[in-house]
Amino acid sequence: MMAGKTASDKAIELFTAEEAARVTGGSFRGYAGAAFSSVVVDSREARPGSLFVALKGEKTDGHRFLAVAREQGASVFLVSRESGDVDFSAFIEGAADGKEAVVLVDDTLAALHRLAAAHLDRFPGLVRIGLTGSSGKTTTKELLGAMLATRYRVRMTEGNFNSEIGLPLMALKTRPEDEVLLLEMGIDHEGEMDSLAAIVRPRLALVTFIGTAHIGRFGSQEKISHEKGRIFSLFDEDCVGFVAGHDRLAVAELDKYPGKGVLYGMDEAGDRFQAEDLGISGWRISVPGAGEALMPLYGRYNLTNFFGAAAVAQALGVDDSGILDGAAAVKPLFGRGRIREAFPDGLDGRLTLIEDCYNANGESVASSLQFLDSVKHSGRKKVVLGSMKELGDACESTHRAVGQQLASSGIDVVFLFGEETLPAYEELGRCGFRGEAFYIDRMDVLQDEVAGRLEPDDLWLLKGSRSMALERLEPLFGVDRSG
Repeated sequence: MMAGKTASDKAIELFTAEEAARVTGGSFRGYAGAAFSSVVVDSREARPGSLFVALKGEKTDGHRFLAVAREQGASVFLVSRESGDVDFSAFIEGAADGKEAVVLVDDTLAALHRLAAAHLDRFPGLVRIGLTGSSGKTTTKELLGAMLATRYRVRMTEGNFNSEIGLPLMALKTRPEDEVLLLEMGIDHEGEMDSLAAIVRPRLALVTFIGTAHIGRFGSQEKISHEKGRIFSLFDEDCVGFVAGHDRLAVAELDKYPGKGVLYGMDEAGDRFQAEDLGISGWRISVPGAGEALMPLYGRYNLTNFFGAAAVAQALGVDDSGILDGAAAVKPLFGRGRIREAFPDGLDGRLTLIEDCYNANGESVASSLQFLDSVKHSGRKKVVLGSMKELGDACESTHRAVGQQLASSGIDVVFLFGEETLPAYEELGRCGFRGEAFYIDRMDVLQDEVAGRLEPDDLWLLKGSRSMALERLEPLFGVDRSG
């Protein structure tokens, strides 16, 4: 087994202004030889050698910040031919007098996508892997990246750069020495996966799970399945798709496209892997003849994520030792099931905090609550559940289902935060919940109530959609996001 490799971030010239205009179908003003080695969409991040892409969003227009990007030293500017409400004609004229350049296009986002696709086409030997799903994307990516790093030099998605803006920025970071490109492909509207697939053109693609995340925008779980399944849409017979064997919707999508299909999961793993559930400590995974590893990710859903990552790693020639090494090396990220030992001020003792507040949908909340209820713990179990967003017409029924699950659990204290959680609170009362339950719609009130119910040996779960920002409670527990 080779030692782990890391991707290089050394600067390389990506495109000159003239090349960028040709790739995007645009035109340029200014210095044709102006070149860039990095790409930014935030004017404050512009530097000498940067391309600043002026994107039009729902709340602001990047064309308003062209002067800021210039002050920061940007070398090339990607702008729209149609100025709309922003008059930047003087800015364009000024570019003709210096060593900078402006590339004018019809659609700056589409142009960014073309630049990313053209850049990836420079590396025909690069193994391209796409990864999508309603939940588990980031965890599976971290597992797979760690496994692949035992053999390859891997470039993979950083942070939440998995959208129609973030993904092309990640693709443009690819360097000649990279051997594998592993990109998350997250979508929240119709047609987005087609755009992302056109950039990545994955040769291997994995779907973690088809759930109800963003169902308010898509309309139905079947529509979500169809859109996520488009990750396989550019497959040929040499491509390989991976889906969980128990996920009937994902399996049905995979069957629509060419290439080889691989099912993963406990049933498909057979006798190859043995897994021992260690509760909040994670899983002990062993392979006869190769050894064992402690994977510090709890819950059956994370075991499924492991099986998915292992299936892709095996397809790329990573041996069992490398798979185990990768599983042991992965670390829980902020808001994704991270376990924190907490020491609140004024409390004589410690408690345990499960920080799982990066995102939430019906399936992920149900899995988290099921785990909390099942884990053996000597102290009291308490949960703060924030609203689940973007559920559309399913919002009330999904929250009511959570309330019913909580009512039948052995959880001792429940805080429901956000107006969408009111149906869950009503269900707790209707079903005769035996513990304490609180419905709160203000963070300051929630902070006061939580602070008053911290006890030694508690096991707390924070779970909610990203916009609920439940990490604001963490100082009460004596932890912070940097820990």
